[in-house]
Amino acid sequence: GGNIGMTMIEPSDKVGAHVEATGGSDYMARGFVRMNSGLLSTGTKFYVSVSETRADKWRGEGDISRQHIDFNLKQQVQDQSSISASVQYNYAENYSYRAVTKNQWQTSGRYFDWDNTYDPNNPANYYKFRRNPFNNAIAQITGRFQINDNLRLSVQPYFWYGYGLGSSQVVLSETKFLNKATGTTTARRAA
Repeated sequence: GGNIGMTMIEPSDKVGAHVEATGGSDYMARGFVRMNSGLLSTGTKFYVSVSETRADKWRGEGDISRQHIDFNLKQQVQDQSSISASVQYNYAENYSYRAVTKNQWQTSGRYFDWDNTYDPNNPANYYKFRRNPFNNAIAQITGRFQINDNLRLSVQPYFWYGYGLGSSQVVLSETKFLNKATGTTTARRAA
């Protein structure tokens, strides 16, 4: 059978913070902050971390962004037993890449992608119709219990939620519609 599991870094026994910043090509920027509570007198310790990443696509118009939050709490119950709870939240948004053939790559290279201007005669190729937002959340509780010297019980129920789009579009043959990508109302005659 299969195995579904998630491993997160354990909260630190020491109070502290960790901060990172990264930059790169295509206007890539990433920031990360983690705050650790340290071990409290109750035997509890936890952390919260937040990160954000953004970059332009390396080919074509559009960008890629992601915001992420982690929370992890651990409570020691006995010497060898503990209960942990964690929540992760993710929001990502990107514009898809257009599939490219060898001939298209040889002709246009990294510049071959979706059209960067709207063409009412060929609306399906407009890059703003290739936006792909997605968010998900995962919550879990992990119990690790030492029953005796030779037996340990681990229980890990979880909940996963995800919502988002694929990067596709539908072209309707209506006589008038609002184009949310361009903010214009377009009138077309039915063929």
